Amino acid sequence: MKLLQLTDVLGRLDNGRLHLGNAELFFDIDPETGMVTIVREIDRERDTTFFILEITAQEYFENGTIAPSPSNSSTLTNLNIADDNDNTPSFSKSTYEIEMNEVADFDVSMPFDIFVFDMDLGDNGTYTIESDYPDDIRIVPAEAFGNVTLQLTALSSGTIFDYEATQEVTVTLTTTEKADPSHISTATLIVTLNDDNDHVPQFQQSVYTVQVEENVQKGHSLVNISATDDDLSDNFGNASLR
Repeated sequence: MKLLQLTDVLGRLDNGRLHLGNAELFFDIDPETGMVTIVREIDRERDTTFFILEITAQEYFENGTIAPSPSNSSTLTNLNIADDNDNTPSFSKSTYEIEMNEVADFDVSMPFDIFVFDMDLGDNGTYTIESDYPDDIRIVPAEAFGNVTLQLTALSSGTIFDYEATQEVTVTLTTTEKADPSHISTATLIVTLNDDNDHVPQFQQSVYTVQVEENVQKGHSLVNISATDDDLSDNFGNASLR
């Protein structure tokens, strides 16, 4: 990139040199031709989004000493760093673990937040978030830009958060970039379920009909009545008859 050609009003300045000021960490300039080159990798997200190049033309004597004032001239050049799609939307952790009650009659907000980030701009930094159980988990927001904190809700209309079916659920969360769908990342959500009292004891029959002869002796067995409770834990799953 040629920013400045060193000449004076007569078309030549044999003893002139150019300087870049405080941008010399990333750029170099040929003191004779004014050709500016990049000498170090620039990461827009890590380093800066723009540079102000202060380019100074300084006149020297043939012995290398600086000529007396006025002997220099400066100009400012703004250099904006264009965004490159070099980031993937990523989760702050690869694995999340939570413990919660099973989901039965109503939706339950899952007791934690998930942070996702993408430092790129525009569509390069826009992405969707989904799980492999879309009917069981609602993710808000489902589409985001830049940095976002996700909130997850376990849906009562789903089936995976049932303690009687399984005591641990593993869910895969996936982010997919809008500009480049090959830019994806995943995280694993491990949910340990606690039993909830979501079942009532059930009789094996709704009606029991018994014929009893008169004069039966005390202690005579009349009928066997039983009930079951689908809750698994001892706190909720023991049915008693009265």
